[in-house]
Amino acid sequence: MKKKKKHIEIEEVSDVKLKPIFGIQPGLYLTVLYAAVLLIVLFALLLLPGIRKYGSDIEFISQPKGVAVFVDGVYLDSTPFTRFVPAGKHTLRFEKPYFETESEEIRVPGKIFGTLLFKRAESHLVKMDMSRSEEYLNWRFGQISNWSLVGSFYDHYPYPFRGVQAVSEFLASEDDVTESMYDFSHMLLNNIASFEQLVDVAAALHALTSPKYRFLSINEYTSVDVSRQLIQSAQELLVNSGASPTLAALYVEAALRENSGLAEELLPEYKVDRDDLRADIEDIPFSEMYAQSELKSVPLQVREHTFIEITPPELVAVGNNEFPLDSAEYDFSQLNEFPHSEPLEPYFISSGEVTRRQFDRFLKEEPEWSAEHIDKLIQQGKVDEQYLSYTDSNFIEAPQSLSVPVTHVSWYAAKAYSRWFESKLPSELKERFSVRLPTETEWEFAARKNSGARAIDRESGFDSPQAANYSREGRLGLVDMQGNVWEWNENWYFTSDVLDGVYGAAVPRFDGSEKAMRGGSWANRAAEVPVWRRASHPPQWCSPFVGFRIVLEPIVLDSREEE
Repeated sequence: MKKKKKHIEIEEVSDVKLKPIFGIQPGLYLTVLYAAVLLIVLFALLLLPGIRKYGSDIEFISQPKGVAVFVDGVYLDSTPFTRFVPAGKHTLRFEKPYFETESEEIRVPGKIFGTLLFKRAESHLVKMDMSRSEEYLNWRFGQISNWSLVGSFYDHYPYPFRGVQAVSEFLASEDDVTESMYDFSHMLLNNIASFEQLVDVAAALHALTSPKYRFLSINEYTSVDVSRQLIQSAQELLVNSGASPTLAALYVEAALRENSGLAEELLPEYKVDRDDLRADIEDIPFSEMYAQSELKSVPLQVREHTFIEITPPELVAVGNNEFPLDSAEYDFSQLNEFPHSEPLEPYFISSGEVTRRQFDRFLKEEPEWSAEHIDKLIQQGKVDEQYLSYTDSNFIEAPQSLSVPVTHVSWYAAKAYSRWFESKLPSELKERFSVRLPTETEWEFAARKNSGARAIDRESGFDSPQAANYSREGRLGLVDMQGNVWEWNENWYFTSDVLDGVYGAAVPRFDGSEKAMRGGSWANRAAEVPVWRRASHPPQWCSPFVGFRIVLEPIVLDSREEE
C-alpha cells in the first residue's frame, strides 16, 4: 500500500518595508546612500590616485637613444621610457658612454584629477653631444666584432644591429659625416658572418646619407620589406666601399641562403656564375709565385735569434688556392679564406719559434711580466689564469725543455717580448729595424715559400711541443711554420676582412676582439691546417697550443730625414 505524500505548507511572506531612520524616509536615505557610494567610486577613480601619487608621468626621450636617466641621483632606466616622477623640483642627469654628461633641474607639476583614467605623459627630450668620437667608434666596432664571431642568430638571441646604431648615434650628435665616420663605415665590411650582419652593414652605409634606415627596431630591420631593399643594394654598397665585385656577390649569395623567404625570390638573380668565379681565381698567380726554385738568403744573427730575409714581389697571392670552384653553395667561413692578392714589403722573420730559454731572459729583465705578478696582469686584461703554466709541467725537467717553444703566453706578452727584444738590438740595427709579430700575410707568404718542411702534428706521436730541430727546416730555413705550436700574428682577426682585400684592419686604429693565429700545433693534423687556414683567440688567452715568432721590419725613413 502506497504511503500518502505529505504536503508542506509554506507560509506567506509579507512584503519587506524599510522603516524610517531618525525620521528620514527610506526613499531619501537610499538616494543619499547611492550617491555616497557613487562619490566614493568617483573619488577612488578620479582623485585618490592623484592624491596618493602627486606628480606626473614623464616620457624621457633622447637623441640618440639608450641614455641612462638619473633623477635625484637614482637610476631609473635607459631612454626611451615613461616613468612617474613626484611633483616638485628634481635634478636630472643623463649619461651615455663617450657622450657629454648632461644635468638640469626641472619642476614637475602635480596632477590630481583623472590620473588613473586619463594618462598623458609630459615629454622631456635631451640631446647628447659626443665627447670622444674616436673612442666611441672604436668601442662600437669592438662590440660588432664580438657579435660577428657568434655567427648565427635566433628569435630569442637576435642580432642588435650595432653598425647602423653606431652610425645613427654618431650623426645624431655630429652635424656632418666626418672622415672617422667614413672609416668606421668602411671597416664594417670586416664583420659580416650572417644575413643579419650584411643587412646591418647595408643599413649603416645607407644611413650615412639618408635618415630612412636610422633608428628602426630589430623587427623592422629583419622584416621582409626592409631586409629585401637592403640586400638588393648590398652588393653595390660593398663594391663602392672597396670590396671586389666577385667577393661582394658571393657574400650576398651566402647571406640569401640563410634567409629561406628571400632566397626563393632573389637567389636566382644574385647567384654568382661559377665560370666567372673560376676565371677570377685562376688569374691569381699561386703556381708561378710559389714554384720550386733555388732560394738563397744570408741569415741574420741577432742575440740567439736567426732571421731569414724575405723579399716578396709587390703583390703576393694568399688565401685558399684550393677554393672549391664548383660548389653549389658557400658559407661565410669559406669566404673568409678567399684567394686574393695583397701588397707586401720586405722583412726578416725568425727561423724558429721563441723558446722558453729566450722568454725566460725577457722575464728576468722585465719582472712585471713574471708569474709573481699574474694577478695584476689578469686584472689589467693582459693574460688569463693559464699564463706561464708550462712551468708546472713535468716536461720542464727534460734537458732539452728550454729549447721548446714557449707556450701559455698571451698576445700581449708576445708583444711585450717584441718590444723588449727591440730594445736589445745592437745600435747599428736599432736604426734599421723595429720588432713585432708577423702579420698574417707575412706569415703565409713565408710559410708557402718554406715548403717541404716536416711538421710536428697529431700523427707524429707527440703529446706536447717539441724542441726546435733543424732537420725540420724548409726551403727558406724556417722551422715549424706548420705544426708544433700555433703562432700569434700581429693583426686583429675579422670574420670578413678579405672583403676589403687585406687580412686584418685596413684602418689600423679600429680594434677587434680576437688576434689572428696561424700554423696549427702538435694537436692538429697537418692536412687539416694548410698554410692558408686562419684561426683566432682573444689576445689575453694563454694556451698550451700557442706560441709565437718575431719579425724585423725595416724602418722606412722619410726622404727628408735621409738627407
